Amino acid sequence: MSRICISLIGLYLILSPLAVRAQDLAAQYGTQSREAAQLLNRGIELVQSTDAAQGLQYIDRALSVDPSFQMAMYWQGLAYQEMGDMGKSLESYEKLYQSAAPGRTQMPVEGCFNAGVSSGQSGKLSESAIWLSRALTLDPEDQFGTAAKVYRNLAITLAQQKQFS
Repeated sequence: MSRICISLIGLYLILSPLAVRAQDLAAQYGTQSREAAQLLNRGIELVQSTDAAQGLQYIDRALSVDPSFQMAMYWQGLAYQEMGDMGKSLESYEKLYQSAAPGRTQMPVEGCFNAGVSSGQSGKLSESAIWLSRALTLDPEDQFGTAAKVYRNLAITLAQQKQFS
């Protein structure tokens, strides 16, 4: 075999797993775009390593590639929450909620839960109850196993509002 053939085979063997990994990420994250999945993956790494502002840039780029990318909307809300910008965090969660179809994916349910807990911690109990109720509405049969934590936090919120004792 010629050196060129051997080099091409070697290059293929090196790059093949990267292409498969990108495709796996796209499937794992629920997008058709490998580019968006890779951008989100980098953004998640940065948010988790306490550089939420830098991570948010990657997440925003992922959303520009795939505007309906629910996992990216979820992480955008988390990044803003991490940075202390509750207004923008809730906007991201609202966009995620609006993109949801009941029972289809877990991200909108988790987004509503996060928004509910964050609102409650900020003293916005009425908003908290609405967000937590939305989480229950999106997953009425507890397909994603979130009902217990949602009901628990909803009970805490309603008790703080003195709506039941």
